[in-house]
Amino acid sequence: MKTGGAGILFPEGTSIETAPYEFMVALDQAVTVHGWMENLQKDELPPVWMWTLDTEIKIWFEKVKRERDEKYGGSKDKKDSAFDNEGPGIERNDHAARFYE
Repeated sequence: MKTGGAGILFPEGTSIETAPYEFMVALDQAVTVHGWMENLQKDELPPVWMWTLDTEIKIWFEKVKRERDEKYGGSKDKKDSAFDNEGPGIERNDHAARFYE
């Protein structure tokens, strides 16, 4: 038995090149849902019935983003302030300019 790679997920005798399309779609969906479960708060997870409906998922995550922005004060118009000369010891210089412009 092999361990340590994605190859263990494929049915015996198949590889990424020979796996059926339907299997690859299911695997992609499983990886996506796993990512949601690792990175989202419980109340931000979409309901199970929605997982395979791309348009519904898009609407769901737009709602999650709006709620996060309201809760944490984010704004889609505001640039990332990590490089806005706002804190002590932060100075703009030519070498670092490529990171904030």
